Amino acid sequence: MKNTPAVLVFAAIMVAAKPALRAADAPAQPAAPAPAQPAAAANRIDWNAKAAPWGALRNAPANAQQKTPFKVFDNVYYVGLQTVASYLVPTGDGLVLFDATYANTADQVLANVRTLGFDPKQIKYILISHAHDDHFGGAGAIVQATGAKVVMSALDWAAVEQAQTRSPAANGPRLTRDVVAEDGGSLKVGDTTFKFYVKAGVRRHVLIIVADITEGVVDARASPTEEN
Repeated sequence: MKNTPAVLVFAAIMVAAKPALRAADAPAQPAAPAPAQPAAAANRIDWNAKAAPWGALRNAPANAQQKTPFKVFDNVYYVGLQTVASYLVPTGDGLVLFDATYANTADQVLANVRTLGFDPKQIKYILISHAHDDHFGGAGAIVQATGAKVVMSALDWAAVEQAQTRSPAANGPRLTRDVVAEDGGSLKVGDTTFKFYVKAGVRRHVLIIVADITEGVVDARASPTEEN
């Protein structure tokens, strides 16, 4: 088959995993004029309403986050939630997972991997795009279940370590620094090489990952959306 270029964007979607407060439950508050928003904020794109191919994203409790996994194309699979993305890439020597979702939804990601016919124990690496809990929170539990190694930039490792020290229950089992991704560095797993770039993003930095896939070259970027 002729190799053709393809582009896949691994988007950093930030959505609170809790239902909105009902109007009847909210305490009465005196009416107040809405504060004026800067022009940049007013023109900001609502990626949560646009990013998912199955429609606008909605806040939901963990037990309502399940999403049927599916093949995106070639050797890239979606194993994430309704509101937070996670992708699986099979290589010639095990599996690589992109992002791990929340601390309390790691089991859903592992179940999605099994549903697609893969063995979670074959996950060799977990690549974390940035240090928000909906991206790294589930990594500790997945490491415990699979023995996988976690890959982050040094800046994100520092932020995750601070978050897990400050709120251990909310940020999953404590991680150890397995692999530090450097700007311009790479990681070869089986027949696939993942190249890393540390750039400004949804945080002050985000790990951009570029990889070769089965039928061509894919530019798989952990792209910034908005700071939430």
